[in-house]
Amino acid sequence: MMLLRNGKFLKVVFISSASLNVVLLYVVYIFAKQIDDLNEKLSFAQLENRRLAEEIRSEKYFSSVLKREIALLKSKNVKIYELFGKKNPSEKIIVYYDAPEQQVYVTVEKLPPLLNKHYQLWNIINEKQVENLGIIQPGLIGVQKLNKTKSIHRLLVTKEDDEKESEKYPSWNVW
Repeated sequence: MMLLRNGKFLKVVFISSASLNVVLLYVVYIFAKQIDDLNEKLSFAQLENRRLAEEIRSEKYFSSVLKREIALLKSKNVKIYELFGKKNPSEKIIVYYDAPEQQVYVTVEKLPPLLNKHYQLWNIINEKQVENLGIIQPGLIGVQKLNKTKSIHRLLVTKEDDEKESEKYPSWNVW
């Protein structure tokens, strides 16, 4: 009973519990700071993981493109035509024609993109008959699959307006 009446005991209990609360608050603060640091590291690791996954997908894509291109080049049935730019001979389009499949493929080298226009490949059969083999995408890497044709006669690449319907006849704006 004497302890309860004594004010010193209550002061000691109060000071002890207050000190313990301060220590606990400090420990909670340290843990919260560590959790924030770990969350920040986790966010960075997740971003890095996404970047690496995208890089792996990209590498797999380019690997598959190269495998297709190698298979195409190794095929005995494929005829290869090299087309050079009229104004700039360093611009080059390589046309591959797989005769048994009647399929046309192209690859491009140093072909600049066009504003409001596109490159189009034509098969000139005779003066009156032309065949649209498809649109050539200058920015694509690797082999581009175009339209089928029974045979290749004369090849022509033109620059066609995007808005203009150029399915049947070329504009004769020669590349």
